[in-house]
Amino acid sequence: MDIIKIFDIISGVGTVICLNLVARYSKAWLFYSGTTILFIIVCHNRNLPGLTFMGTVLFFTGLKNYWVSRGQRNGK
Repeated sequence: MDIIKIFDIISGVGTVICLNLVARYSKAWLFYSGTTILFIIVCHNRNLPGLTFMGTVLFFTGLKNYWVSRGQRNGK
């Protein structure tokens, strides 16, 4: 099994898991950002520029959501 297929499976499963955990744990957004990196690698390797761009935007969205949720939990 090649590494791209493994990254594809991990990014898909990881995304579903962390989106179910974000309501409870704000650090799940960091895990989400990690899975989007794998998604970006897969899409770039398969020459899918639109999905690569989308993955990049989702990476930054995950980081932003982490910072926002961390601030809300700290009472800011």
